[in-house]
Amino acid sequence: MAGCGEPGVRQAAEVTPLVAIYASIRRVARAQRTALEEGDLLGFHELLEQRQRLLDKAAGCTQAQGDGSDRTLARRIAREVIAIDSESQQILANELEQITAEFATVNQGQAMLDGYRGRREGPARILDFHG
Repeated sequence: MAGCGEPGVRQAAEVTPLVAIYASIRRVARAQRTALEEGDLLGFHELLEQRQRLLDKAAGCTQAQGDGSDRTLARRIAREVIAIDSESQQILANELEQITAEFATVNQGQAMLDGYRGRREGPARILDFHG
């Protein structure tokens, strides 16, 4: 990894590349939460890939960059990302619970249909030869 910042791109004044990357991760985390709220799983997945690239980039940065206030800011942003991720995790858990309930309903309906079909499609039990 060549470094934390983009080559030829100047960072905002007084913001280290690490803080800028953490801010980008926070932005992506918010977008992921929004995608989940809107039921856009494809968008969520695409954002996961973008986030992974940012995390890889952050891993290439050194914690020694900037002064103590930059490190404090980076930690604060990281805590915000954790809180956003917790909300996203809850949304996913709720969706999983709903899907599980829907599958149970589908399975019950299928069992009922199978039972009905079994009675209609099975062989006759009594043959009436007298008419």
